[in-house]
Amino acid sequence: MAVCSICGRADAASSRESQDVAEILHVEDGLVVVVADGAGGISGGRAAAGAVVEVVRALVAAGCHLHPDRLVRHLRVAESDLVAVGETTAAVVVVADDEVLGASLGDGEARIGAHSRWM
Repeated sequence: MAVCSICGRADAASSRESQDVAEILHVEDGLVVVVADGAGGISGGRAAAGAVVEVVRALVAAGCHLHPDRLVRHLRVAESDLVAVGETTAAVVVVADDEVLGASLGDGEARIGAHSRWM
């Protein structure tokens, strides 16, 4: 059984709305984690980040096998559609069976570590 949590930091002194969107999606044999970091300071960052999460959610709902090549292909299509919405980076990690696979949009990255290390 895969267990996952998403954590992040926010600048408590900032009055700006967070542009980030994250979701953990449960699939038959594991988890799909998507974190999108909308570009702050410009219009549409949160909308673009939300759109990336929606793309991944739709793939999971359709029962698509989320191989990194397929994810990258769908993220590239989403990226070209997002130009009119805003800017975001994203990382998608699939934890299934005995594999951890990932794909990214822009300079997004994922790091894997033991929970106790981050405490």
